[in-house]
Amino acid sequence: MLPEYTKGPLVPASIEQLIHAAIAAQYPDASAISIIDARRLDDRPADSLVRVTWSSDGVTQIRPFLVRFEPAQRVASEGALLPILALHGIPVPRLLYVEPSELGSYLVLEQVAEASIGTSFTESGMRWELSALGFTYGRMLARIHALDWSQLFPWLADAEVLPEDVIDDQLGAWWVEREEQISHISGEYRSISEAALVWLDAHRPVEVSLCLCHGDYRPANVLATDDEVRAVLNWSEARVTDASYDLALLPFDIRALGLPGDDADLVHQAIIGSYVQASTCAIGNLPFYAVLRLLTAGLQALDADGVTPAPLPAFSSDVDELFGALREVMAGGDKPLWRA
Repeated sequence: MLPEYTKGPLVPASIEQLIHAAIAAQYPDASAISIIDARRLDDRPADSLVRVTWSSDGVTQIRPFLVRFEPAQRVASEGALLPILALHGIPVPRLLYVEPSELGSYLVLEQVAEASIGTSFTESGMRWELSALGFTYGRMLARIHALDWSQLFPWLADAEVLPEDVIDDQLGAWWVEREEQISHISGEYRSISEAALVWLDAHRPVEVSLCLCHGDYRPANVLATDDEVRAVLNWSEARVTDASYDLALLPFDIRALGLPGDDADLVHQAIIGSYVQASTCAIGNLPFYAVLRLLTAGLQALDADGVTPAPLPAFSSDVDELFGALREVMAGGDKPLWRA
């Protein structure tokens, strides 16, 4: 179900022009195009959700569209990714129109109306439903990871380099950035951050499974009905890295749904089990990437410039919550996260 719309200020002319161009590209005979209302999304304030009406073939249409801006420097451009993903069987929102600008590109996407699989988890009354949804969620990620990224998305990583070297290069760049951030903080947070770097150094991946990762694969970004995924949203964090990256924060994503403990365990096990059955990728680096992602988010939340970045979706922007989760994962050592 789509969120409620609220009347706001007049829609900027640039967005109105984009909507007109998108509809004209899809429906050449469209007439009487009019924007009903528009609003910015709470979790993605750079995006605008716009409801539009028009006439085509003698029928009045009313549909929602998503208008998104992508900075020019973004490597994982949805304008480039979505058509290729759709062509290879991954359900994604339809990209209707792209307009380049000097600073980046404006995208107009269809707004998929199905509920997120997270909503389905919380509304399921039977344990078999939870298992079925978990299987659906895990198998979809396995399909994404099975894509031949070197042929489909060669700009995301160098296919001529050994997978272990790709990961080493990524970690080297990440390490430099984190050390710089840590040098600007003090007290308990600095001690925890430095301990996390020591932990990560001792648990560096030895064997890796390089694949296309969604980068933000969580229940809110997977829309499903009747145990079928209708769309996987928000690909701007996509990257080629170790498969564990996409599942590293699954325990926290499931916990955030508010399910009873036994139900949460069932969902977690169903997701991991179905993924392992359907994928050729190994996910032995889950604890490593959980610590890496939590430390990254914790340091961002301590940003010295006072600019509060978007927190990890499974957490509030509370710094203590992020660092508490970081300590929780490190305390589990090498145990699989769903047993830690």
